[in-house]
Amino acid sequence: MRRKRITANFAAALSGKVVMAMQQLLLVPIFLSKWGAEYYGAWLVLTAVPTILSMSDLGLGTAATTRTVLAIGKGDEEEANSILITTSTTVFTIFSIILLGISFMPIPILENEAAGLIQYPSKVLAFLVGGIGLKIASQPLIAFWIARGKA
Repeated sequence: MRRKRITANFAAALSGKVVMAMQQLLLVPIFLSKWGAEYYGAWLVLTAVPTILSMSDLGLGTAATTRTVLAIGKGDEEEANSILITTSTTVFTIFSIILLGISFMPIPILENEAAGLIQYPSKVLAFLVGGIGLKIASQPLIAFWIARGKA
């Protein structure tokens, strides 16, 4: 039974990596043919910031997820709720500050180079960063559901 679960988890993780790799390999030629090199280049510059932010959450979401599962596992509802609220509030605050800064900050590279290519690049960037913030903030909530067996 345990061997089947480990094999299934490994297969799921591996297939997810394969799908992501194939997606990246197939999307570049499609975007280049539909958008052109100039527009696609501007899009890559614009999406670099959310990509960096998604990789630099400093393990906050993962640590909160682990601590939430451990707290629920030992039956400490108060600690699990505290972790969930504290992490969500912290991530929300950090990303709200980042979003406010991005919303009002001109992006010189895109404003000059890609003028007319991407309309309102600051707002597009704020939308993308907001999605990353929601993803990081939702990790402890997902752990809460998984630990309860409701996933």
